[in-house]
Amino acid sequence: MTIAFMLACSGSTVKGPVNEDWCRADLWLYVVSVLGTSSMLQFWVNEAGVPAARPQGSNPGLENGSFRLGPSRPAASTIASSRGGNKVQEQGHRNSDAVYPRIGPKNAEPQHNEPSTHAKRRRAFRRPRSVLISRVGGLALRGLAWYAQRLTRESAGRLGASVGRLALRCTPHRRGIALRNISFALQKSREESREILAACYINLGKCLVEFLRLPTLIRRDELPHLVSAAGEEHLKAALARGKGVVLLTGHFGNWELMGARLVAMGYPVNVLARHQNDKGTTSFVDGLRATAGMRVISARHGIVNTALGCLRRGEIVVFLSDQNAGREGIFVDFFGRLASTHAGAAFCALRTGAAVIPAFGVRNPDDTHSGYFLPEMELTRTGSLRKDIEVNTAAFTKIVEAQIRLRPDMWFWLHDRWRARPPSETSTPQD
Repeated sequence: MTIAFMLACSGSTVKGPVNEDWCRADLWLYVVSVLGTSSMLQFWVNEAGVPAARPQGSNPGLENGSFRLGPSRPAASTIASSRGGNKVQEQGHRNSDAVYPRIGPKNAEPQHNEPSTHAKRRRAFRRPRSVLISRVGGLALRGLAWYAQRLTRESAGRLGASVGRLALRCTPHRRGIALRNISFALQKSREESREILAACYINLGKCLVEFLRLPTLIRRDELPHLVSAAGEEHLKAALARGKGVVLLTGHFGNWELMGARLVAMGYPVNVLARHQNDKGTTSFVDGLRATAGMRVISARHGIVNTALGCLRRGEIVVFLSDQNAGREGIFVDFFGRLASTHAGAAFCALRTGAAVIPAFGVRNPDDTHSGYFLPEMELTRTGSLRKDIEVNTAAFTKIVEAQIRLRPDMWFWLHDRWRARPPSETSTPQD
């Protein structure tokens, strides 16, 4: 309905595939592109923090010196229904946290800070507005997908570049975060940082359009020609052991397309996804992933236990271990500064004996992708699970950092990677 209305306003009619002449800067396409791209970028930003565990108490850190291992919360929590007053059992993470090590201060207690009246009013005002914006953005994302799936690959590439440039102008907050991240991490001048940021946005725009075109790419059997895969022998050798593979990667290149390519190569692929408030966009994105054959493991359904089960069946579980984990992570060095990092990849590999294979992909000038698997990483085992998780998570993070240094324009700089700070540092206001 939204697209029909926009087409009617623009006076355009479409019958069959969209031709080259129709790929022009119409007003409705600008509107759909801005809203849809903003919605998807926010989705990726929110999804970047896939929870691996939820420790109680203050933010854990490597320098605290006092840790304990164990479950992070009770098996089930009882909440009252807002309508009938009946009590229901919230079972979401009942089993996952029971097997995940509690990494945090020994005597930390849950904090229940009651928000102020002003904060409650502000949230009450923002919630309807944010829900409306997310729903409109979700509709625009579907409209952009409908349009992109009717383009040729060359036209889709031009559309993606235009979408990226448009997003660069329309997301000042994320642009500021990305510039700060690039300047700090790579020690670049402001002009060099802007060049990297522009290339990053163009890559993200193209990634978005390519991801939205997944059904078309699969139907036309274009994935094998679009994405190559070097070093597959490392993956085959790891899977042959029968203990599964922890595929270590990041929000780098077109990570969505790389997962689809793995499925097309005949591998069982499971991806971790964080449940978000925008159910419409979440179901749409997960539907695209399912179309490609990827199994989505939702954080609402015992994410750790499910991942462990997949590995024990000899399958591949993809971990994007390059984003801020907040209170749920441990602090390891990333570009010379401590950053809260998800420990799920290290924990699952240590618990199951699964091989850890780093895998990444970069965009070529002709908009094809060169994917590559690196040799298996050897896990460090000291006899202390807590120490092993910390050491291996730090090693995994260094691998991701090395790839980003090689092609900084391929990474998702828009995420506030260093937002969470360890207790040893003076707390700073967070936006």
